[in-house]
Amino acid sequence: MPIIRFVKRYAMRFYYEFRRLRRLDSNIIVFVKYGLLYDIMLNLYRPFAVKFLTRLGGEEFHISLFNSVPGIVAVFALIPGALFLSRFKSLKRVTAMLFAMSRIVLLLFLFTPFFPAHITPWLFVCLIGALNFPDSISQSALQSYLGDVFDNNTRGAAISARSKFGAIVVLIVTLATGLIIGFVPQTDGQTIIFYQIFFALAFTVGVFEILTFLKFKPRQKVDSITPAVEAETVSTCFKLVFANKKFVKFLILTVLFHVTWHAGWPLGSIIQIIELGANEVWLAIFAVVSAIAGFMTANLWNKLSQKKGSSFAFTAAAFMVASNALIISVAPNNWFLIITFVIGGAAGIGTTMSLLNGLLETTPDNGRIFYFGVYNTFINISLAVSPFIAHFLITRFDSSRVALAIVGSGRFVTAGLLFIFFVLPSWKKRKTVSK
Repeated sequence: MPIIRFVKRYAMRFYYEFRRLRRLDSNIIVFVKYGLLYDIMLNLYRPFAVKFLTRLGGEEFHISLFNSVPGIVAVFALIPGALFLSRFKSLKRVTAMLFAMSRIVLLLFLFTPFFPAHITPWLFVCLIGALNFPDSISQSALQSYLGDVFDNNTRGAAISARSKFGAIVVLIVTLATGLIIGFVPQTDGQTIIFYQIFFALAFTVGVFEILTFLKFKPRQKVDSITPAVEAETVSTCFKLVFANKKFVKFLILTVLFHVTWHAGWPLGSIIQIIELGANEVWLAIFAVVSAIAGFMTANLWNKLSQKKGSSFAFTAAAFMVASNALIISVAPNNWFLIITFVIGGAAGIGTTMSLLNGLLETTPDNGRIFYFGVYNTFINISLAVSPFIAHFLITRFDSSRVALAIVGSGRFVTAGLLFIFFVLPSWKKRKTVSK
């Protein structure tokens, strides 16, 4: 049968990838293990968070706010956070501390159903925002720290290996969680209890994730980040960063892309959950399909990035993301949506890999933490504003599908800008060099 052949082929590919992993650098192995634990923790609750919000009584505005609040929090946290991090000699330890703060907030999720029904949707959204305060700072710290752990030769292999195995874990964990929540509980009350159990499990896995992170061994003999510039004020930080024209160009174009990318997130959730009635089982199926597509294409994205450059890979992924929005906007049922998650899974992993590579390529070793702080601040401004753009479009046109079609058209425009300003100059440069 075709399904059996597909599963067998998928399992054999996983086996060979696992055997190859053992021959890689020890830091890559730690990175993969850390990534697997992070993905397990995240996918025990994240794919179903919007559905949990609707079970608490959340409506369309709550969904938009759910997507926006983390960005609002991060905008005010990232630059001060970067300045805060620059004063620590051990970036590893302070990052682990921020991870711990985030996981404690995650544990608080399981207490939200105990509050009065009229405030539980708002409480859950507020906790999502609180979770993102340490998360946003720690992600900037982690991105910067990876620059000390991996050199240019090992970075691509590390990101590719982590992405491939992460896709497998997402598949298994999300499918198992969705099937359990979808079929085991017999009442709405029991469903809420299962959500609480998975929140507790996610917290437990998060503890092991932090312990694994502490096993990284940076290339320097001393685990420290000594800032090249003693930045005392936010203005000093901005002057340092915006003097780098290469980084500024990368920042502007990627922020424009993220505005249209983020605007589509709540619209896609509204179409899937509210209009087409997707339950936890469907959400699990979508996540599994997306994970398989990501796993199967991770090597292709890595090869494309090495051959054509991360800018070309990013642009190609952006065009796929744009196409996906238009397809979702005309989806008649959940079966049709499976196609969109195949495209979305492949495009998502390509976007993630090429963005991280591009960011590390455009930032210097000295003062990198400030660059990441500024970059993530602007990305989170997009995350904060874009869901409200989506909500405005829904209100203006009285249709989430029309709104998503408009957002998809905007994605094509930003992808075109990426091609003009990223890809064409690199092609012209290569032709000049070859002559």
